[in-house]
Parts: sequence; C-alpha cells; structure tokens
Amino acid sequence: MSLTSALNSAVSGLNTAQARIAVTSSNISNVNTIGYSRKISQQETITLNGTGAGSTVSSISRNIDEGLMKTLRAEMADAGRTEVRLNFYQSLQQMFGSPESNSAISQRISELANAMDQVATSPEQNAPKIEVVEAAEQVVKSFATMSDRLQSLRAEADDQIGADVRRANQLLSEIGQLNSSIVQLKNLGQATADLLDKRDNALTELSKIMNINSFTRGDGSIVVMTGTGNRVLLDRNVEQLTFNETSSFSAGYGGDGLSLNGEDITDELKSGTLRALFDMRDTELPEMQDQINELAQNLRNELNAIHNKGTAFPPPANLSGTRLVNLGDTISAAGPSNTVRIAALNADGSLAAGASYLDLDLAGLTPPTVNEIINQINSAPGLAGRVQARLEPSPSGKLIIEGIGENKVAINEMDSAIDVNGIETRGFSHYFGLNDFFASDETGATLYSSPVSNPDAALSVVGTLTINGINVPYTTSDSMADLAATINAIPGLSATVMEDGSRGRLKITSDSGANISYSDTGSLVSKLGLSENSPSTALGLTVNSSISDDPGRIIRGTMNASSYASSTGQATGTDAITGLTGGDLVLRGEFGSTTAVTLTYPAGASLDDIANLINNNATLTAANVTAEVRFDSGVGGYVLMINDSNKDSLGLEDAGGGNLITAINLDITTGLSSGDNSAALAMADLFDSDGIDFDAAGGLPNQKTSFTGYAAYLISTNSAKASTAKSQADFSATQTADLNNRLQNIAGVNLDEEMSDLIILQRAYSASAKVFTTVDELFDSLMNVI
Repeated sequence: MSLTSALNSAVSGLNTAQARIAVTSSNISNVNTIGYSRKISQQETITLNGTGAGSTVSSISRNIDEGLMKTLRAEMADAGRTEVRLNFYQSLQQMFGSPESNSAISQRISELANAMDQVATSPEQNAPKIEVVEAAEQVVKSFATMSDRLQSLRAEADDQIGADVRRANQLLSEIGQLNSSIVQLKNLGQATADLLDKRDNALTELSKIMNINSFTRGDGSIVVMTGTGNRVLLDRNVEQLTFNETSSFSAGYGGDGLSLNGEDITDELKSGTLRALFDMRDTELPEMQDQINELAQNLRNELNAIHNKGTAFPPPANLSGTRLVNLGDTISAAGPSNTVRIAALNADGSLAAGASYLDLDLAGLTPPTVNEIINQINSAPGLAGRVQARLEPSPSGKLIIEGIGENKVAINEMDSAIDVNGIETRGFSHYFGLNDFFASDETGATLYSSPVSNPDAALSVVGTLTINGINVPYTTSDSMADLAATINAIPGLSATVMEDGSRGRLKITSDSGANISYSDTGSLVSKLGLSENSPSTALGLTVNSSISDDPGRIIRGTMNASSYASSTGQATGTDAITGLTGGDLVLRGEFGSTTAVTLTYPAGASLDDIANLINNNATLTAANVTAEVRFDSGVGGYVLMINDSNKDSLGLEDAGGGNLITAINLDITTGLSSGDNSAALAMADLFDSDGIDFDAAGGLPNQKTSFTGYAAYLISTNSAKASTAKSQADFSATQTADLNNRLQNIAGVNLDEEMSDLIILQRAYSASAKVFTTVDELFDSLMNVI
C-alpha cells in the first residue's frame, strides 16, 4: 500500500468521522424536538481493486416502527374526536348547570311551581300573581338562552370545521411537496431521513383531523386516502377538500358537508376532530334542542290547557286568541256533543242579565267554520249587546271575544273538543288560544314532523293523509321525500324536507296562511310526529303579553257550569210539574268512564221525582253530582237545584220529547264566584303531577314524569354524557401518550448514547488526523532524501 493510498484513507476517515459527528450533533440538538427521529449514519469500507481504501457514510437512516406509527395515527384520530367532544360537553355543562343550580331550568320551573302555589293559597292577592309572571319570564328566558347557546355552539363547530379543513388542505399540500422532494433526493442517492420526519409529522397531524390510510410507493412517495380507503386524498396530485361555512345557525336547519371533487364525503369520516365536529353540529346539539323543545312544548301545552279552562277574577273585558285563523277555516268538532259556554258577566262575576250566556254546540255548526262561530256568538240572544266576536285583522287573524261597554267575558270549555291533527283535541278556548298563559310564534298554517335520520328511507306505513280535504294516499315504500313531492302537487300547499343537522324534517306550509286541516287513516301522522310544533319552540316561547302586562288576568276560578237552579217555582216539591211532558234529561260531563247520563221521567213527575232520579243514580253519585228541592222565597215556590260539588263542567239537555229544562226554567244563576280558586289550584296541581306525557326526543325515551323531573333528567343525562366524554378523552390521551413513549423508545434520541457515540467519533477523527500528519511527515522525509 503506497503513502498516497494511506493519505487518501486518512482523508476519507476524517470525512467519514466529520459526517457522522454532524449526524450525532443533529441528534443531540433535536433531543427535545417533537416528531424528530434518531438518525443513524451507516459506515462502510471503500475498496479499490479488492484493497481497502478508507471509509465512507453509505446512508443516513431512521429507526422507525412503521406498524407502531400507523397505530399511533389511528389513536390520534380517536384522541382528536374525544377531545372535541369533551370541549363541547364542558361548555354544555356550564350551560345546563347542575339540577341544584339556581340557574338550572329545573330550578326555574320549580320557582314557577312555588309561585303558582302562592296564587292558589292567596288567589285574592295580586303580589303572588306578579311573582308568577316574573318566574315564568325567567323560565322562558332560560329556554331562549339555552336555545341560543346551542345554536351558537353549532356555529362554533362549523367555524372549527372550516379551520380544520383549511389546515388539512395545507397538510396535504405539504405532504405532496415533501413527496416530490423525497423522490428527487432518493433518485440522486441523497439522504431523505429529515424529510421523512417532516412528512410523518404532517401525516400524524392530519390523522388527528381525520382518520386516514396510507401506503408508500417504491419511489418513496406516499399515497394518502380516507380511513375507509374509498377516496384518495393524495397520490401523484393533491386533492383539495372543500367546505362552505354557514354564517349562522337556527334550530331546524343544517350546514354544509365535507366535499371532495364535488362529492360529499362526510360519511367517510369515522374519527378525528372533523367527525366529532360534524357530529356535534348536526346530531348531538340538534338532539339537545329537541329535548329542550319537548320540555317547552309540554309546559306550554299543559299549562295553556288548564289556563283556558278557568277565568280571572274580576273577569276580563276581552279575550284575545293567539292562533292565526281564517274566517273560512273548518272546525272539526270531535264527538256528537261538543259544547262551550261563553258568558257576559259583571265585574263582580255575576251574570250581566238573566241568562246572559251562550252554550255553543260546535258539533252543530252549519257550516263548521270560524266565521259561523263568530256569527253564532254575535247573534246569541243572551249575548246580544253585551259580547261580540271578531277576527283581528280580518279575514285572516286572531279570534277576539270582548265585552261591550262595562260587560266582562268568561268562557267555560265544558266538553268542547276541537280536532287538531286527528290525534290531539283541544277545548274551544285552548284551540284559539283565547286565555293562553304562554304564547309562541307557531301557527296552524305550518306543520313540522319530528326529525328522521334518513328522509329517503321507506316509512313502512300505509293509509291516506287528508290535507285540506284532499286525499294523499301513501304506501309502505313511500319516503318522506316522496310524501313532500306528492303534497307539493296540492294547490295552495308547499312541502319541503328541511335539513335539520344530519336529519330530515318534513315541513308543510299553507301558501295563503290559512290553517291546515288534516287527518290520517293510517299511522303516518303519529309516526312522523306531524304537528304545529316547530324546531324552535323553546326559542320563541313567551309569556302571553296580556298576562305580563296585567298579572291580574291569571286565572283564579271557573265560569259556572256546575250549579243549576230552576226559576219557575212549584207549589210543592211533590206535585206534578206544571206543563211537563214526559221524556229524558241528559246530563253531560266527566263521570268516570262515562260522559253522559240519561234519566227518563214521566209526564206527571214532580221536583222530588227528578231529584230522586239524580240522587239515586250510581254514576252521578260517584261523580258527586247531587240534586235537592227547596223553597225559594225569591221565586215564591219550590225549586230544583243540581250541583256538581267537584265543580266539573256539567251540561243539561232535554231529549226524548221531554221539556223539563224549559218547564221549570232550569239554568245557571251565578257566573263566577269571588271565593272560587279551583282554577288556581288546578295550575298548582299541574306542577305536582308526575303523569305528564313526554314523547321520545333527542335520544331520551318517552316517559311520564313531572316538569321538574324531566328537566332534571335532561340535565343529569347531559352530565352523564360529559362524564363519559371525559373518560373517553382521558383514555385516548393515555393511549396516545403510551404509543408515543413506545415510539420514542424505538426512534427517539438517547442523549447518553449520543454522547458516547460522540466520544468514539472524536477519537476516530483524531486517529485519522494523526495518520494524516504521520503520512505528511513521511512525504517530507522522502522529499528531503531526494
């Protein structure tokens, strides 16, 4: 071996040691760099003609466990999903509070219940009624605040989706650029380890945003696909994800999905932050809105039903409806007997004059329209000049019944029942909203279904839906979308399938604003939950302005329909009633499972005979309906008195050719008693009831419970979900940390090991330098000899 060869070997040794020291130095300087993998410089011998000629660094590689890296990326996607869910549920926890929190909706309702108890205890005082209004306004404020917050959180999720999509596109572009550089350097035989680290880091960050799959080509480039493998995000070219952000959100409406080349790929997302954000925006938050709506709708409907059965004391001068109707709207009275009592009263609750009331038979209306109801009220002899009815504005507006002059108005719904949707019926006053406690912006001109997960799926029901008198047959194969298309063919109606988050909701609208009348021979209405309840009920709920302006309009008692007395006196209680023809007396009311009792009497019956018929009837006795005959000095003879001590509505009717009612002038003699607090007690009892029917909503099952019970259940369910979200996030974080540690143990930099290598390389460098110096001296000696 010549001195020249020795010199070249020494130089190569210096260069090799230099290169390896540079790699070790880089390892040491990046010991705390996240995502950096330890670089390993591979040294090999240089040979010339089979003889060693020094050394060189053949390659710089990484010690990476690719299988472990893929596992980490999958776990990163799950960690991203659970982290987002935790953040949102923590925000929801702040919104809902705990059931014991003063600001929780359950506590707000409890405060309203307490205020109602005070009204029932002291109905003559105005202060408790003011407290009821204040408590009710806090309830509706809580509903509105929660609804606003839910929609705000949906908007936040939408914004985060936009930010994550932009970041995902940046990462895909970076990976694409790194692909090109890696392929180029690999073709030139140069090191690519640092670029591979950068690409791995970008892939890991991308995997937290969305679950991905990838594989490496022979040229060193990587192909990135969605987690399912159905869509390619990056191959030779970078594909751009697209997403259009929604400026604001309202209950019942959705947002844009994730698209790739114009095709929605949202369902391709199985994990990652994007999956969680879409789930929160389109499923979980809308479901919570459904739960809040269910509570708000039941509170409104149940309290309004009771408030419309009673009347304030003193009685009000007018009653203004909340339902928008048209003069030509058809009223569908349920049942053969359907009577409402409308009375003109004095300020002290007494009848304005004699029989100053109308027992309006809704089943006998011809034609059965709103206009005919107004005509009947305005033409009734007992109400003429005392009470008038109208629509404001007309011909499309809200029903108003008002006293003329100093006259007041009171209504007893009695057995009136107006069909709302073929399933639900409401009393006369409740249907028109004449004495509603709560008001909302919903009308009978727009119908909504409950949300369904797939509006294109077959509904699997058969029957005929009749809308505004037009039959819409449906079969088991029809979907919600099919139904909407059929309804759109009906003149005056429009139907759409609303995108309510990830769900679909059928919306039917009357183009003219008229109420939609509908019935169903099958189970479509019940399956779809078709009703006037909008997706934003909780947001639009208010205390009726007439009550908030005047708390004295909160009901106290009930317009008399339970106590009757004759005004034509008889000489004795045992003599035959003068002018009586034999026949039937029909008593109508709620008598257990029976709504009517028919009593037959002969032509020669006396007052005592009639009283005995009533008092000896087991059904009437069980319902606390009694009769007595006594002398009335005011009429100068004996009179018959019939009374329902439960103060339930009681209707009397001559039938079978009989004329008892007219023969003895059997009628009510009082309107509203100042000591009657039956209606106030009914409102208080409502809040104590645990038999309120709540439909399944937002993942909560249907159940019977109280208002506060449902509210507390809603809060505790959210709390349980928040706890689960935290457990899942903690588990994913632990799993991710464990995988990272395992990966670092394999690929990470060990500082002690690097310092040890540095000492070895330092000695190798010094040795090569010594060889170089020695050979140089030998060359000098050789030159001196020459």
